[in-house]
Amino acid sequence: MAKTSINSALAALQAGGACVNEQLNPVDFTIGDAVVPLAIIELPDAEFRKIIGRKEGYDRAELIAAAVRDPEGGIVFNKGTAGSLKPKVARDLEQLVMKTNGFDGEGADAEGNG
Repeated sequence: MAKTSINSALAALQAGGACVNEQLNPVDFTIGDAVVPLAIIELPDAEFRKIIGRKEGYDRAELIAAAVRDPEGGIVFNKGTAGSLKPKVARDLEQLVMKTNGFDGEGADAEGNG
């Protein structure tokens, strides 16, 4: 097998989708009778693991604040406002964030075990 340079290996990984894209992933979030247009961003592994990987459990509000955006990419929640959401709303947003970041939407630990 031919040796691959670090740059060409990285390029191949990037082309294959191994790196976070900077695109907004639009979603229509339904709450009651209203449909709210939002966007979810992919989080880099280091940030995702920092949020999810705490021994005492992770803070769902921090995850929501990090990844939920408005359709133009603006921040929707800070940790405080995300923490004031009703549990079902927070769970539904958490599932969207997890799905966008490659997990089944049911939650995951720092190793990606859902």
